Amino acid sequence: MRTINGKLIIREQKQLDILQEQTKEIIQRCDSLESQFTAMNQQQNTKYLQETSTIKSCTQKLDNRLTCLEQNISKRVKSLLLSLLIVNISATVGFFSSWFRLINHQHKFHDVKPQKIAQSIQLYHYEKH
Repeated sequence: MRTINGKLIIREQKQLDILQEQTKEIIQRCDSLESQFTAMNQQQNTKYLQETSTIKSCTQKLDNRLTCLEQNISKRVKSLLLSLLIVNISATVGFFSSWFRLINHQHKFHDVKPQKIAQSIQLYHYEKH
């Protein structure tokens, strides 16, 4: 095909028909490539949306598990604190009751007169011999 100054010079109608046919084929190939490209993009978008929904689902499950774990830990900590409180109260009551008994015992021991202790020691020795 001849060109003059970048313009196509056609002398026969047959050459024009061939050029038109080639142009139609090129346009069809472009349309086909464009539709393939669009289909690939749609597939990628669909795959992306599926992956994001799967990730969302997994994160929701993890969030639910974390919430459940937090509740369980909170319950256990509360029961542990209650147990420690009961142990502390019991220990305090035991300490004060032992302290009061010791004080009462010391008062009883101090109330006994030395003569009575000496007499009881003498009686004890007398009974043994």
